[in-house]
Amino acid sequence: MKYEIAFNNHCVHARIDPTVFRTPDTEYYPVYSWIWHTRLDKDEICRQLDSMYSRNIRNLYIIAESVHFRPNLAPTMLEPDYYTDEYLRLWHAAVSHAASKGMNFWLYDEDGWPSGSAGHAVVRENPGLAQKRLTKKEIFLPAGGTYDLKSRGKSLIAAFRGRKRINCSYTACAPYGDMQSDPDKAAGHIVITEFWLEPAKQHAGYPDILNPESAAEFIRLTHEKVRAEMREHIGGTLKITFTDEPAAGKPGFNEDIITAFGDRYGYDICDYLPALFDTQDLSREEIKARQDYYELVGETLANSYFIMLKKWCSNNGMLSSGHLGGENDVLGCINGNSGFYQPLRMLRCFDIPGVDAIWRQIFPGAAESINGKVTGQNNFFPRYASSAANQNGSNTSVTESYAVYGAGLTYAQMRYVQNYQFVRGINLLNVMNMTYEHVDFLMGGIRPSFPEQMPGAGDVAAYNLHSARLTYLMTAGKPYADTALYMPFRDFQADLENSKRTAEEFERIGFTIEKAQGSFDVIDDDLINNVPEEDLSNGVLRSGYAEYRTIFLPHCRHMTYEIRIKLEKFVSGGGKAYMMGEGRNSCDGGNGLLKGAVLFTPEQIPVLIKPVVRSSSDKIRAVKRITEDGELYFLYNEGFEPVETELYIPGAAGDLLSPEASIYEFDTITGEIRIPAHEHVAAGGGGFKMRLFLHFGEGRCYLIAGHTLDMGSGSNKSYASCHYKHDEIRGTREMKNTVCLIENFTFRRIREFVIGEHNYESWLVNEAPCSAEPGKWPAPDEFSGDAAYVAGFVLPELKDGEYLLDLGDVRYSCEAVLNGHLLGIRCMPPYSYTIDSSKLCSGQNRLEVRVSNTAANQFVHSRSFDKWTDIQMGPYHKLELNFESESVDGGLYGPVRLMT
Repeated sequence: MKYEIAFNNHCVHARIDPTVFRTPDTEYYPVYSWIWHTRLDKDEICRQLDSMYSRNIRNLYIIAESVHFRPNLAPTMLEPDYYTDEYLRLWHAAVSHAASKGMNFWLYDEDGWPSGSAGHAVVRENPGLAQKRLTKKEIFLPAGGTYDLKSRGKSLIAAFRGRKRINCSYTACAPYGDMQSDPDKAAGHIVITEFWLEPAKQHAGYPDILNPESAAEFIRLTHEKVRAEMREHIGGTLKITFTDEPAAGKPGFNEDIITAFGDRYGYDICDYLPALFDTQDLSREEIKARQDYYELVGETLANSYFIMLKKWCSNNGMLSSGHLGGENDVLGCINGNSGFYQPLRMLRCFDIPGVDAIWRQIFPGAAESINGKVTGQNNFFPRYASSAANQNGSNTSVTESYAVYGAGLTYAQMRYVQNYQFVRGINLLNVMNMTYEHVDFLMGGIRPSFPEQMPGAGDVAAYNLHSARLTYLMTAGKPYADTALYMPFRDFQADLENSKRTAEEFERIGFTIEKAQGSFDVIDDDLINNVPEEDLSNGVLRSGYAEYRTIFLPHCRHMTYEIRIKLEKFVSGGGKAYMMGEGRNSCDGGNGLLKGAVLFTPEQIPVLIKPVVRSSSDKIRAVKRITEDGELYFLYNEGFEPVETELYIPGAAGDLLSPEASIYEFDTITGEIRIPAHEHVAAGGGGFKMRLFLHFGEGRCYLIAGHTLDMGSGSNKSYASCHYKHDEIRGTREMKNTVCLIENFTFRRIREFVIGEHNYESWLVNEAPCSAEPGKWPAPDEFSGDAAYVAGFVLPELKDGEYLLDLGDVRYSCEAVLNGHLLGIRCMPPYSYTIDSSKLCSGQNRLEVRVSNTAANQFVHSRSFDKWTDIQMGPYHKLELNFESESVDGGLYGPVRLMT
């Protein structure tokens, strides 16, 4: 399938501007999902936008959840109704108010999800476009009975005895089973399997998006209505659309598929319908039918839905974005109920491809099953979207993250999840979510949410600024992509045994490359087919920003002859191909190993790749980008504990190897740009050595430049490392040059968050301070809110220069004031401040620290939800309570030290 190169202009900049890094433009800030699900009011909409702006929420889209969305699963009370004239006017008012503040809106295109139905209006106005599903039914025919195919009804597609199709009528000649061995069937009966094309039960009222008329109607009822209502904002404040988990169905089927299949492949797919459901012990013919079916339906889905949305965006000066669903399961996102046949194909239809990181698929902890959901899988699926972006020549890929992580999600955990994806090429964050109101049972909706009542509500501003700075850096220049991992869709779509084995090999190769501190993109047959012959002859798979010179392949038994020949041309031109296993292609004429390819085992990968960096810890992950300034590296501690490591960043070509080359560190928390303590290595290819300490989930950005970078005012020209050695045994930092240990704090609660009878509540607390030891604060277990710690300390001798105020362990965010000087918010480790001596006094000093925990304590202890039914509380509430029970804490744990 041929696809269009995107070359979108979102977040494109070739050089790093220190001023923009410190105060990023609006487009780099996270995009928040704003859920509208109750009675709307224009003044309240504008007030909430003002509040969001004050907390550095600069980009958002509206998810409308109407009363029709999930009435029997999670009822809502949206008024006015979705896409009525009054609703559109309120939306218009919101966009206009946002525009006046320099904020941006995205066009989220559905009432809830999955996208594609316009709140069921597509089918309501066009009943003939309703999605149908191919379903399987069994009937039992007594021996001697006759099965008449023609009498079964028009919706019957085919019937089978075993895997043999019944073409007219069938007479049961022999008995099948008996009451003892098969008690569910009457003695002497045989089984006829029927396949019907019937209205879909799941997502009833959802259109058939394999039919392009559905997408045309969807666009007319949504995008065109928005364009007519908000023409002045299209392409300006409204510049990006977002489509969410459109559902083609599994197996996706309609009458046109039957006709198109016969026209393309020359045989009838209806002869092989059992193979679309049962994947064990398939014949070669059945496997080929499955693969041909997946190819055709995948192409149909791309053309009939995703490309149509993209063309509308292109014609209206907008960019298309969105995600698929189930990407964390390598087989599920292809073959499962949420499958997309060829996910990379669909993702390349976006200008800004995306992935979905909800349910805690990514999380700092071991994988476990909670209420039927597996969390902490931590696999490399974000690379699907970033690979598609690189191959499109698109500079941006997005993640929808944090939904259903629970109200106890900390900013440190958020950083872990975000950095996990950014080091795999994602570079824009979509935060799920902000809710319009929290009345009655709506208080138990998707969490976390970030309303004004939450503990430390303003601290999200610091996180958003950090994220914007990171997005600015990670969209600079273009990605460095020279290694690829081949995703063998035809093997994934084969029989069950082969698909599972190949998926395991695919993931094992990817994990091993990452552990060896390498980086890679994921490629597929579509990409290979689109690469020009002249590039292959030069040993390069070139597409968009990507220039792959090394390819790793799992054991591929079903690679087509055409792909095999193209890869052999790539190898003969000088490219490197490493193939796992015996490398034999049992289908489509394959006759052995790719010519010139090298067989390998995963254990050999560390010596077959060029790592992005070299580290003494296998928990370090890295990605590289090429800018006009030089090479930009993002490093990340993927472990669950702090890591101290020897780090080597290999040298690059040209002036980056010269003695004049410099390395710069970008601090996304403070906005500082520094020259870290390092050693410039000339031998062995050149490069830079340094020691690095990273908290769990913490990341650092380094730029190697062949020229002097104007770091601007407020940045240090150089610094000796102020990151402290971690004592693995005691679990505390080994502090050196401590000037004084600050103790004897007083504690008092200053603001409390409460889940009330009918809404979230927040009020000031007036209480006398009490003494507080380091550790959990002296507050009731159910307390969620903000507290003030105050301590005096004596500094016997004050010297000019910089000091470091380190608060140690904080649960979970804080803001410090030293002698009346506001030091700023810290919402994740390290909870420290670099201060100059002008903020200190010789003699008596005063430190005030506001500490905030999360809302988890209230959610775990509140009984306000007891009066609502499980349906009213929605499908996520109980799972979120499990997550929230892990974060019931709060306090200044310390130790608090002043250091030089």
